[in-house]
Amino acid sequence: MTSDAAVVGPVNNAPTLDNTKTPVLTGENQSVAVNTPTGAVGTLVSSLVNIGGALSNVTDSDSSPSTGIALTATNTANGSWYYTTDGGSNWTAVGSVAGNSALLLKADANTRLFFKANSGYSGTVSSAVTFRAWDQTSGTAGSKVDASTNGGSTAFSTATDTADITITDNVAPTVSSVSSSTSNGTYGIGSSISIQVTFSEAVTVTGTPQLMLETGTTDRTINYVSGTGTSTLTFTYTVQAGDTSADLDYLSTTALVLNSGTIKDAAGNDATLTLPATGSGSSLGGSKAIVIDTAPTITSATYNASTNTLVVTGTNISDGATIDVTKLTLTGQGGSTYTLTSDSSVTSAPSSNSFTITLGSTDQAYVEGLLNKNGTTAQGGTTYNLAGAVNWDSTQSAAADSTGNLVTVSNTQKPTISAVTYNASTGVLTVTGTNLVHQSGAGNDIDLTKLTITGQGSGTAALTGAVEITSATSFSVTLSGGTKTSVDALLNKDGTLSLGGTTYKITSADDWNGPIYGDISDSTGVGITVSGNNSAPVINNLNNDSVAWAGVGSTVTLDAGTAAAVSDTENDGATTWNGASLTVQRSATSGTASGAWSADVFGLGSSYTVTGTTSGTISDGSTQFATYTNTGGVLTVTFDANATATRIGTLMRGISYRNDTPAGDATIRFTLNDGHSASTTADVKVATNTIYVTGTGDGSTVDVTDGVGLREAVAIAAGQTGTQTIVFGSGLVGGTITLGSSLAIGESITFDSDAASGLTISGSAITVASGTTLTLTNGAGDTLTIASKLTGSGGVAKTGAGTLTLTGGNDYSGATDVSGGTLTASGGIGDSSAVTVASGATLNLSGDETVGSLAGAGGVTLGSSTLSVGGANTSTTFDGIISGTGSLTKAGTGTLTLTGTNSYTGATSISAGTLALNSSGGTALSDSSAVSVASGATLSLTSASETIGPLSGVSGGTLALGGNALTISQTSSQTFSGAITGTSSASLTLNANAGATTLTLDGTTNSTGFAGGITVTAGTLLVTSDNNLGAGTLTLNGGLLRMSGSVGTIDNTVAIGSGGGTISIASSGSATLSGAISGSGSLTKAAAGDLTLSGNNSGFTGAFAINAGTVTISHANALGSTAGGTTVADGAALALSGGITVTENLTLSGSGVSSGGALISASGTNTVSGTVTLNADATVTTTSGLTLSGVVSGSSALTKAGTGALTLSGDNTYTGATTVSAGTLIAGHANALGTAAAGTTVASGATLAVGSGITLAENLTVSGTG
Repeated sequence: MTSDAAVVGPVNNAPTLDNTKTPVLTGENQSVAVNTPTGAVGTLVSSLVNIGGALSNVTDSDSSPSTGIALTATNTANGSWYYTTDGGSNWTAVGSVAGNSALLLKADANTRLFFKANSGYSGTVSSAVTFRAWDQTSGTAGSKVDASTNGGSTAFSTATDTADITITDNVAPTVSSVSSSTSNGTYGIGSSISIQVTFSEAVTVTGTPQLMLETGTTDRTINYVSGTGTSTLTFTYTVQAGDTSADLDYLSTTALVLNSGTIKDAAGNDATLTLPATGSGSSLGGSKAIVIDTAPTITSATYNASTNTLVVTGTNISDGATIDVTKLTLTGQGGSTYTLTSDSSVTSAPSSNSFTITLGSTDQAYVEGLLNKNGTTAQGGTTYNLAGAVNWDSTQSAAADSTGNLVTVSNTQKPTISAVTYNASTGVLTVTGTNLVHQSGAGNDIDLTKLTITGQGSGTAALTGAVEITSATSFSVTLSGGTKTSVDALLNKDGTLSLGGTTYKITSADDWNGPIYGDISDSTGVGITVSGNNSAPVINNLNNDSVAWAGVGSTVTLDAGTAAAVSDTENDGATTWNGASLTVQRSATSGTASGAWSADVFGLGSSYTVTGTTSGTISDGSTQFATYTNTGGVLTVTFDANATATRIGTLMRGISYRNDTPAGDATIRFTLNDGHSASTTADVKVATNTIYVTGTGDGSTVDVTDGVGLREAVAIAAGQTGTQTIVFGSGLVGGTITLGSSLAIGESITFDSDAASGLTISGSAITVASGTTLTLTNGAGDTLTIASKLTGSGGVAKTGAGTLTLTGGNDYSGATDVSGGTLTASGGIGDSSAVTVASGATLNLSGDETVGSLAGAGGVTLGSSTLSVGGANTSTTFDGIISGTGSLTKAGTGTLTLTGTNSYTGATSISAGTLALNSSGGTALSDSSAVSVASGATLSLTSASETIGPLSGVSGGTLALGGNALTISQTSSQTFSGAITGTSSASLTLNANAGATTLTLDGTTNSTGFAGGITVTAGTLLVTSDNNLGAGTLTLNGGLLRMSGSVGTIDNTVAIGSGGGTISIASSGSATLSGAISGSGSLTKAAAGDLTLSGNNSGFTGAFAINAGTVTISHANALGSTAGGTTVADGAALALSGGITVTENLTLSGSGVSSGGALISASGTNTVSGTVTLNADATVTTTSGLTLSGVVSGSSALTKAGTGALTLSGDNTYTGATTVSAGTLIAGHANALGTAAAGTTVASGATLAVGSGITLAENLTVSGTG
């Protein structure tokens, strides 16, 4: 039968546009948007409309719909629009569009829209385009059509939508010009010039940008001062000495710099700092005519004769300029000139174009003769002038300035004579006075004929000749011939009186000082002191003797050779020693201001009879020849007419000395006066290296008479040879010495505070010089505190059994040697100091401390502080004991080796270098000390095993075990990311004392150099790679091995101890154990990751529990011997692959991972010959053949899943139901399906096959055709 049928074409449905989705045009940078488009720029139309895409704003019920847009409006207020249909090869202007003239554009990979922005525009264009959806069923892309009719069966959506576009300003502002608001003209030192830099747009400034100007020899850098937020920035230039420019300009086009600041426009674009070319019309030099001239000149000067000061005034003299006074020449009396010398100096530095010169004595003597009258002209009418030679102002290389510089003089002084001495033996007459004036040039300043001497019998003698002088305070003349004979007859006795009792004097007539005009005579006269008429006594065999101090409480005879003797020309001749005297006391050069110290005690010996103790008589037998006083450190003996040179000499030989608080070496001076104004001295040195500190004062002047302070003691020590000991006296017990300024120690010295327990030295720093050592000693039970900062490159040593405390934030860099007692420090040791603590000595920390290195065999008590060792980058060994609850940080590149039994419990941080543990008992670190190893650092076990606390470290660090065992007491979870090295005899044991803590060997841990084994006795070892575990055996004995991610194949042998072990693999992770597993403990697989066992694990006799995830085995003995059995928990799975026969007894529960089966045959035909116990309803999944030949038992149900065949060939006793949900279940035994009570169900598509000759008693429920 046939029939006709009408064919009806499909009716188009208009697309639907969801205008709630807010499409956005791709934003453009201003630098791109202002150009006509080229290439694949702009916005793909497919991002404005798409079906099922990211925007998914178009739906269309037609079959296989396409989409595009009908562009009905464009916002052209700030630019114009272009489109391309060929991926950007050709662009076309959109032009005018409207609802009835809409531009059609496909939503494909080649069609784009581009907004060309107007120049300088940036911002967001709202409703940039308006469009309808176009389904491309009518019209041609690129054409304009009428889309005002829409919806229904048209090609256009009823709804319209809009899209915005954002144009980002990324155009940097540029410099358009540089000018100045300061008027054209010439400017000198101190002038301020304002300079403006104008940009192409407003800019915002942070910090202080700078502009470098071309200003002659030294270019000046000036700072920005104002203008942020505008297009013009202002910089200020202050003219300085030496600046010069014929037309001020900047240095180059790169002279504008940020100086760590910023210059940006409102959009945040950094400004381009290139300046207009120098000299161009837009440059500073091209737009302005500013001249810089700073050459200094002299204009005038004033001279004050009473103060000897010359004040010079000029122009362009910069503040603080260097003035060369030797370039300045004065013109005065008679037109003579005089150039100042370096004897004069600038005493008031140049300021406000003026400076002051104070004349030295040499220059004063000449100038006062030259400028000899007040006013501006000399006595002879010459106008005063000051000239400057080239470079008189050396700061600015000043030119010569020789004329027109008027000098005004005031307070010229009258010369006077104040004292006169005459030495009869040499004939030298010395006159001392004031305001003595020297006439410039060769001449005779002093007219001796105007001077008259009066003496014996009031007789007079006039002098002859003249003297040219160079001093304003004295002159000398040597008399000879008849003049000397006349004068000697008048001045016939030493002193101020003649033999006849006449007072000596000198008188002067007018004009005796030639250059000075006016009456300067003195008829009253000035006294004359005469010497040279009497010979001084002589002391033999005593001067420069040296004796050693005998110690506290002892005396020493000062005449070392016991051969002292005296003589005197006059006293041993016509006259006698009557009235002569002997004084014995400390020399004023030996640390005393007055030359006497009450602590010095003198004795008179036993050669003569002495009465009294502090004063009395001295007799030779019954003949008294002297009296004496002996107090205040001064022994004075006065001789009478019975004194002879022999008796005086004998007395001197017996004089003794004692001082119980010595202040270093003492010079004892013997002064013998002959009774006729002549005397002689002999000095004896009492040598000692001991200096007592008796006071807390801090004076810098050495004067032992008011007590010796520490600063004085150090100064005394510096002046002596040998190694000095400064002893703090008992009066300083519990006291404080406060240093008011830095105390410098320039030699090795000892501070002994044994007698001053509780002493504190505080205040300013103590500087210990390079190559020297400050030794601090005290006795048992004594304390000394140095609160002052110890600085310098010298070292510190602690000796004695007492305690030294350093609290000064010290930074000395020399060694620190603790050889006795206790050194307590809190930042008190220099960070780079090499510290040695001797056996029996202690370094005690009262706060955190950093040292350069640590050595020795003493004790270090950390308390709760942290000791950082090693910054000196040297290698040392510490054999002592470190104790306390504090921490140790190893720094620096060197190696610190610990050999002692250290008990500190704080952390051990190895931030650099190597910390080597070498204690034979494994006690180099406390078992609880947490150890961290930084990148580049190493923890090394050199010759003994060790137990430590938690271990952590970063990539680049190293744990070097050598051949030793390391036990980690992991009380907190940590990560070690460094390398582990060691020989096959090395081992690493993780023992998490605190329970469930983890040691992570992460992805950067490299243990490929570690041949030893790892044992986990408690806690968790987490690894991410086979490289983490080294090459040795992994032992789990109560611990857990956790693997994160896809670890790959781990070929280590694994031992399971009696405490059992757990292997955990994180979800989505996987790992393969290819090494043999052995041991009798139980093994548990935890977590959802996959574990593959590929090795022959016949040595494993323990039970295996698969509690989570999938365990895949590819070896018949992968589950170990049959002794232990394997249990698969609900949600876990055991997978067999490779056609293996497993003799293990299995216990199954549940449907496996994601219902994939508790027991899986993954590949090959596999057999389980051991028993299978159904602990709960269980699923067996086969993708390849699987035979369960052992007895399947239990009361739970069995489900067969998967496409492969499952053969049950055992005499099974399980009582639960059997379900064949997929594939084929082959019953190879009459009881293969268990007891008949529960029955068997075969799902549609599944198959139950019965072996040949087998009769089943099972109740079957079958669906489908199999």
